Amino acid sequence: MTDIDTLFNKFDKQELLEQTASESATVKKSKTTQPPEKYAKSMLFVRGVPKDATNTELEEFFSNVGPVRSCFVVGEKKPEESEDTAKDKKTSSANRGFGFVQFVLAEDAARAIEELSDTKFRDQKRLLLDFAMKKGMREESDKKPVKRPRKEPTKKDAEEPASKKPKVPTGAKVESRTIIIIGLPVGVTKKHLVKRVKKVGNPHSIVYPLPSKDSTEEQLKDGAGGAANVTFGDHKTAMLAVKALDDHIFKGAKLTVKLKSEYVNKNARLIVRNLPFKIRERDLENLL
Repeated sequence: MTDIDTLFNKFDKQELLEQTASESATVKKSKTTQPPEKYAKSMLFVRGVPKDATNTELEEFFSNVGPVRSCFVVGEKKPEESEDTAKDKKTSSANRGFGFVQFVLAEDAARAIEELSDTKFRDQKRLLLDFAMKKGMREESDKKPVKRPRKEPTKKDAEEPASKKPKVPTGAKVESRTIIIIGLPVGVTKKHLVKRVKKVGNPHSIVYPLPSKDSTEEQLKDGAGGAANVTFGDHKTAMLAVKALDDHIFKGAKLTVKLKSEYVNKNARLIVRNLPFKIRERDLENLL
């Protein structure tokens, strides 16, 4: 039994346990198309890997989509090396141009094919991504793994020039917890602002004065006036703050308050591993 076969046996057993657990619970159906039964649901076969690429580089590339359980490139064996000698080596100077990546969640494996097929590895070349064929099926069939077809442009996209398409923020829009306060007079300190917004609800964080590209040191000092961002614990409290403070006269000045539009950018996610069990959300936010 080769080194790759041993790894596939381990992956097949793990996937069988996950599949049994998922069938016993009520889980929402994923919108992403799952591979046929002869292909592993959480493991990908990656081709086109540069010869000098390492396991760490490949794992960092795929970790942008979701947590990775295992990731490795298949190394080259030198002619003078025996099979036993090759197994003992943890790293190799060159690889055979392909590897395998197993995600913790099957949904992340499917999303990786959709999102990373057009993304350049090392900003140089695109990798060829397919669902990996299960060990038993590899021996019975010589067919290539199923490739997900690329989305073709619609007629509407072809007719409309790219320059006329409106630019929209990337990511999904979410219910904002942050408000923007404009028109704060000079002399209003952060302490004054905290005292005022607390009448609506406890603020989670306050950025004041709000910096801009042309801000000077004097304009960034506490009490310089201008604008501020105030973030609350939930969307409902933020909406109440807008109603209470918009057009409100504060320290002799009329305030303009509105809800800040917020988007979740899928390319800006941060995965933090090995967290203590007792850590709270606020502890993590303070850490970052």
